[in-house]
Parts: sequence; structure tokens; C-alpha cells
Amino acid sequence: MTKTKSILNYIVYNSVFSTFLYFGLIQGISGFMNILTFYIWFVFIMFIFGSFSQEAQIAVYKSDQKKFKLGIFAHIITAAYVGILVYYGHILLGSIYLISTFLGYAMIANGKKFVEGN
Repeated sequence: MTKTKSILNYIVYNSVFSTFLYFGLIQGISGFMNILTFYIWFVFIMFIFGSFSQEAQIAVYKSDQKKFKLGIFAHIITAAYVGILVYYGHILLGSIYLISTFLGYAMIANGKKFVEGN
């Protein structure tokens, strides 16, 4: 049941994110872009602060273990989001999104080290 919930969460998250990208970038509705910009910066700042906390890294690792793994598909979607942001001239925002993704992966790897003791 948890994997099904994880898949649904992933679908909903990416649907909302894609909708905000479409209406913010392609349709030019500034409200959607403002919310997307705020979200990307907020996640980036939380990952920056979380990368200094052992408890946060363990929590991110444990929550990642409950998720359905999409493999390379998740990386392709992330690359597409970054590419779309950069293509439409939001180079800094695309870079911040990419860095946030790398910080998230680093937090998962560090959390795994703390939990498994490697």
C-alpha cells in the first residue's frame, strides 16, 4: 500500500510541477512562475540547512526507502525540468533546481551511511 501511495504522490507532484512550468513559462502567467520560483528556492534552502543535520539526513534516507524507485525515469524528468527552465531563460533557477537535486541525493547517501554505519 505504501508503494502505491508513493507512486500517486510522485504523479501528483510532477503533474503540479509540470502545470506550473507550463502556465508560468509557456503561457507567461507570472503568478504560476512566482510560486514555482518560491518553491524551488525554498527546497534549495531547506536542503542546504538539512545537509548540516545528521537527523535530517537520516529522515530523508528513511523516507526514500519507502518510495517506489523509478530509476532512470526520475533522472530524465529532472533533466527535462532543468532543460526547460534554462531554455526559457531561467538559468539561475534551473541551476538551483539541479543543485537541490544533487543535495537531496547527497543527503540520502549520507543518511544511509549514518543508518548502516558504513
